[in-house]
Amino acid sequence: MRLIKATLILISFVLLVWLIFFPYWHFYWATTCAVLFLPAMVIANLIFKNTFEIREPKFKPLLSSRINLFDPLFISTLGLALIFAYPVPYGFQILNFLHFFILATIIFCILTAVIWVCFRGHGNLSSIAGLMIFYSLFLTGYLNEIGPISTEVVSKGLITEKFKQIKGLGNTFVIGTNTMKNRVGVTKSDYEKYAIGMEACAKNVTGWLGITTRTFIECNTALTPPSSGTR
Repeated sequence: MRLIKATLILISFVLLVWLIFFPYWHFYWATTCAVLFLPAMVIANLIFKNTFEIREPKFKPLLSSRINLFDPLFISTLGLALIFAYPVPYGFQILNFLHFFILATIIFCILTAVIWVCFRGHGNLSSIAGLMIFYSLFLTGYLNEIGPISTEVVSKGLITEKFKQIKGLGNTFVIGTNTMKNRVGVTKSDYEKYAIGMEACAKNVTGWLGITTRTFIECNTALTPPSSGTR
């Protein structure tokens, strides 16, 4: 049992390192693996009954033969949480946050209830709910990304302002157009590459769940035809 738990923790740690330190290396494969880690553990619990439980480490296990999944699930969920907390390098700058939050709340309630039922009798509700908070936030954006695109609008203009936010953790361009100015988060390399007065482009994409995200793009890719599915 210790070997199985150590293996699960190792897998979740590898996913965490992949997501945080190698975000541009097959990013969607990494996020897909991290997102599927939880349902894989739920399915394993249904197949191998009385083998797994989800309880905070401070609680004593109900049975010494059970494997507590809290640690590996916490590690994998932590990677998704950090992506959501610092979204610019990953393309998750959300514009209609209220709509996103409502969908995330619905998904959170559904997931918490489903997992509580699956681990009924050997799962702590507060532990499950705690894990589901950031998992649901990321899953909502992830589902919006992998579905068909509803609308895609590219804005093009000159950089009128550039500044850093939150003590240097965020870099922002203000792109001026004829009718409005758009703020868009950029990576550190793009922030250093572009100067005020240079031409820049931003893309607003509304996914099938109605969530709109804005990303900074190279203007030579702005003429690429819209596509459906994962971007």
